[in-house]
Amino acid sequence: MASHLSSIGFPVQNEQDLYSLAEKVTQKAKPIEINQGFYLYYQDPSGAAIWLHADQQQQISGMNPHFVGPSIMTVKIVRSLHKEKDHPFEGSFFAWVAPEEERDHQEGAYPFLFDAPDFLRHSHASYPATLQVQVAAFAHEIDVYPTEEAFAQKRKVGDGPEMAPESFIPAGLFPADAEETSSPTAHALISGHVLDAQKRTNQLTGKSFWWLQIQTYAAVYDAVVDPVLLRTEPKPGFLVKGSFWLSGMIMDQASEPPRTGFLRLLRKGRS
Repeated sequence: MASHLSSIGFPVQNEQDLYSLAEKVTQKAKPIEINQGFYLYYQDPSGAAIWLHADQQQQISGMNPHFVGPSIMTVKIVRSLHKEKDHPFEGSFFAWVAPEEERDHQEGAYPFLFDAPDFLRHSHASYPATLQVQVAAFAHEIDVYPTEEAFAQKRKVGDGPEMAPESFIPAGLFPADAEETSSPTAHALISGHVLDAQKRTNQLTGKSFWWLQIQTYAAVYDAVVDPVLLRTEPKPGFLVKGSFWLSGMIMDQASEPPRTGFLRLLRKGRS
């Protein structure tokens, strides 16, 4: 079964798998100190990344995946968002893509929400602010079309919502039911042209996943896909359409230098 972790080559099926992954990551991770404790950051050569949460009692208490890719975009971040159900280290940012395209009382091409694996490093900054971010779209469902004609033909037979070849719908901002009052989520429906496609191998686990660079409306996104979701291998020039979770990192803040001795964090958390 595909998951956010398997989308970047970390096959996790149960709690023991999660602990084993945390242990492996901690041995290689770079610690970043924050007021509430530490983030432990690991980036695999494939681009797969893990952010562990370590509290002030030096216990591992959470984990978030990310993918570090080349697709950087300019957005206008309006505000941060920490929901009641979020882990203390987790949160999201509400932003507008392509803020230079302000028109019709909008602050950009379209709004969206992205979850930030290093949320606390940026949550207390002053917003609104125009910044650069790198957003990774983790596929929940995805279809691949070799041509625009194939995309258009599939659309005609009623396969899901009608979407232009390059479109972005911030589905997580709209409740499924008009009566719902649920919190917004970092999910989107995306269609676009594949600029680049590579099957990559997570060097920590030896497992493969797909990285796609997708040109959609007003922006280019990195996307990662568990191979089990694909019936057709994507290639540059193909079109894709799917449902995605969005993980984003603000690019204008330098990381703190690594420190040593952090294997004790995991050992203490286990005792």
